[in-house]
Amino acid sequence: MLQQSEGVMQELKLHKTQRETLKRKLGEVFDDPEELKLKVKQLATAIRKAKHPVVYTGAGISTVCTGCSPAREGIHLFDVTTHRHGTGRRCPKCGGELRDTIVHFGERGTLEQPLNWKGAAEAAEKADLILCLGSSLKVLKKYACLWCMNRAPSKRPELYIVNLQWTPKDDLAVLKIHGKCDDVLKLLMEELNIEIPAYDKSKDPIFSLSTPLRPDEEDSHSRKLITPPEGLEVCSQEVVHDSGGASVSGGWFGRGYSKGRKKKR
Repeated sequence: MLQQSEGVMQELKLHKTQRETLKRKLGEVFDDPEELKLKVKQLATAIRKAKHPVVYTGAGISTVCTGCSPAREGIHLFDVTTHRHGTGRRCPKCGGELRDTIVHFGERGTLEQPLNWKGAAEAAEKADLILCLGSSLKVLKKYACLWCMNRAPSKRPELYIVNLQWTPKDDLAVLKIHGKCDDVLKLLMEELNIEIPAYDKSKDPIFSLSTPLRPDEEDSHSRKLITPPEGLEVCSQEVVHDSGGASVSGGWFGRGYSKGRKKKR
């Protein structure tokens, strides 16, 4: 009976194809060790030739206060990602809700304009190579100027992507590297003959920039906490965007985030 209904069969086939495509996009792919080394060699060669490389990265430890104006960005000592964006924590200044700044798979970014837009646009305009590390590019794909889409394809920056999953820019990339960022960067530094400095946890700025948890928020997350080295007292600063405090610039959920929320309402 189904075979006699051509329209129904075509719809079933379409749904099957869509499910398979979604499954493929959600899956993680790993290049084998030899292929990974060859791809990193190709990336290293491109970086040596580049005059103005630009790097776009993912996020995961920042939140934004939806009550402050301008919006306040917060840094945390753990992965703040939640499935509903609300973190259950409050801004230390106004008491407003702190939300994660992650765009989950299948979501559309609502951000009109990121912080430091002028700096980002100027860097992109000069870029002859763009390296994307770990970002899903769900938000970044919206900003045409970051990819120099006003230029002819042959005059746009060469695009290199490091990600285990599909991104919406894969088809435009000169090279897609399926590997963990730490592994890829380690190999890349070896290719570029750059010594990776020893990590001194006691000098990591994340401990001085982090937003402290209130006593009733200790159980508001389930992710592993980045613990400070023994003997280091964490004196967290309030992360603000005015002249009265320590500023963390360059985040993607500042003034534009607020605009997006007001527009949505």
